[in-house]
Amino acid sequence: MAKTVKPLFLFLLLPLIAQSEQVFTIPEVEVIADTPELQTASYRHIYTLSEEDIKALPAVSVNEIIAYLPGIDVRTRGANGVQADVNMRGGTFDQIKVFINGVNFSDPQTGHYTMNLPVDPSIIAKIEVSDGAINIITRPSPSTKSDRYSVQVTGGRWGLWEAGLSGSWIRDQHWHVASAQYNQSSGYIDNTDYRLANLYYAMGFNGLELQVGAQYKDAGANSFYSLASQDQYDATRTAFLSARYRHEWGNWGLDAQASYRANYDRYEWHRGTATNKHLNQTAAASVKAYYTYAIGKTLLGIEVRNENILSTGLGDTLTTRQGPFTLGKNRMNINYFLRQSFQHEWFSASLGFNGNYNTLSGSHFAGGLNLSFAFVPDGKIYVNANRTLRLPTFTDLYYHAGIQRGNIHLNPESHWTFDVGIQYEYKGLSLRANGYYRLGQDVIDWQLADDQLYYATNIARLDAAGSELTIRYHYGYWLKRIEASYSYAHSFLNGVDLTKSMYLDYLSHKLSLRLEHGIYKGFGASWELSYQVREGSYTTPQGSLEPYQPTWLLDGTVYWANNFIRVALSATNMTNTTYYCYGGIRQPGILPRATIRVTL
Repeated sequence: MAKTVKPLFLFLLLPLIAQSEQVFTIPEVEVIADTPELQTASYRHIYTLSEEDIKALPAVSVNEIIAYLPGIDVRTRGANGVQADVNMRGGTFDQIKVFINGVNFSDPQTGHYTMNLPVDPSIIAKIEVSDGAINIITRPSPSTKSDRYSVQVTGGRWGLWEAGLSGSWIRDQHWHVASAQYNQSSGYIDNTDYRLANLYYAMGFNGLELQVGAQYKDAGANSFYSLASQDQYDATRTAFLSARYRHEWGNWGLDAQASYRANYDRYEWHRGTATNKHLNQTAAASVKAYYTYAIGKTLLGIEVRNENILSTGLGDTLTTRQGPFTLGKNRMNINYFLRQSFQHEWFSASLGFNGNYNTLSGSHFAGGLNLSFAFVPDGKIYVNANRTLRLPTFTDLYYHAGIQRGNIHLNPESHWTFDVGIQYEYKGLSLRANGYYRLGQDVIDWQLADDQLYYATNIARLDAAGSELTIRYHYGYWLKRIEASYSYAHSFLNGVDLTKSMYLDYLSHKLSLRLEHGIYKGFGASWELSYQVREGSYTTPQGSLEPYQPTWLLDGTVYWANNFIRVALSATNMTNTTYYCYGGIRQPGILPRATIRVTL
């Protein structure tokens, strides 16, 4: 039994209590040779955003950046992605893992807080995305030979103001990256104001990597979690640290890491009134040993994660003379894995097995097989088959507040995914295409019952199928990028009523056309036109049920840059389209911004 925890404890305590694996337990299967950070991801299908790609986007947060990727559905609450859920391939936000430099950052309480990332986009070197995993890399590129320091200021509509300092410096055997960022807005509608601050530092030395970060965020939540209240409020405090060591002795190698993450949130149904508080914590340690030989690699590893939550909304509060006390929830997760990969000329393969033991749900198993055939020097065809597992979040299991009722009897959900695709590159041309089919069992959703409450439940069978296509071409300064991408997803609902589901409505069509080009002597521009079709419906503030409407959106940036200064004028939703992507929450209209960045 533990007393309700104050926010200060988030930064003062580094307890040994913490979190297990709440999202997908993914088999240790090699993804592709040039993305070692995502060796825990089971799918070969990967998109990558480079540092130059990120600079060209009209975005001030990681949430906004990844929304431009094919097959990604970022459903936002509030301006500038202040609260965002990331969905992929018709799935839900609780099915996504997020890594920072290969260290798991996912939230055990709810996927709503997984994207509380303390990372300023200005220090991101690369973002890698596979189905089920997002890896944010802040580590400087080995080709970087000089120190770099920058200051950035952004101003825009609705009182938007953002300022940031960042720097990276490299010496013979060590590197450092640091950033500090502050961002605020008065909100695009009533009670959508926010204040957000990020601090981050990472360093590496002779195979040892350390990183630490913290985020402070207060946000008016209007009708974000229910239309019954327009003055909701959500405040979060997030902190994490990690250490990682990698070393090789000849053909042998070792990769060991330890991490801690904590997230405190204070939710108010009516702003300024009694609160609902949670503190969840994650402590994890893992070790991988591998042996590399001429035609492949063998890897064996184990990870231990412990998760803990203290909450006023778990349904286990006791009343004593000293006041209300809340019982904490705790579970431990042991994940062990074996991977064997082979590579010979035009053929590569990897086979993985993953075992998982959780103190609440027992033992489970997963695995995968990936095959790749290089039919030409710059092209490959791949075939994947993988089984993945998602354990219920603490919210799924225990949350009892507002209109939601958790279910302690939930089973873990599992998926078999079959994926086939092609990748081809030739000079400035790049082509990626794939198709997939996913068989889901015991899929977790929140369903509306006759008493107008949402109950967490398992859906016995829920399958999905889809395809994705991306064609890109670049040619020097005048045509830096021209790209067309399209993704399609279809869920076989088997009688599930989308009007009674809290999270299963999904993006069935997403078409994006992107153009980045030079203009004259340092001037350039970037344009993004997108078309989206969402399945399902939402309840309007007036109480009527409306289907989501197809939406066209146009974003753009015009900039001037030299080696030291970049000045950009950008705008999202340039046509000021009224649209909805999350319940009855109207999304922001046109948001113009001006940004000045000085780099030394």
